[in-house]
Amino acid sequence: FFFPPPTKKELDTMTPEEEKAVADKRKLVDLFRSELMAKVDEHNEELHNMEEEMAHLAVFKKELLQKAEDHLDDVHRMEEEQTQLAVFKEELMNKVDEHLNDLHKK
Repeated sequence: FFFPPPTKKELDTMTPEEEKAVADKRKLVDLFRSELMAKVDEHNEELHNMEEEMAHLAVFKKELLQKAEDHLDDVHRMEEEQTQLAVFKEELMNKVDEHLNDLHKK
């Protein structure tokens, strides 16, 4: 927002009241400009904070996804172990049955 100062010619033809009005307008423009810049600075700070928060959230998301993948890996491993245990149990029960059959034959 720009409010140019009066030219020399304008200054020479101004009445004291006009000079005061121009000075008052300049003060208002300067005040408006400083308030506007303060708001811009405030919004820039908020934007910076949001960007930092987004970076933290991105790291959190990555960590959370890694934990989920690890958990799924654990679940798959446990399922495989459970299957192996079921096979082992079945084989063991067959051997017990065979052994019992052998004992009955004797």
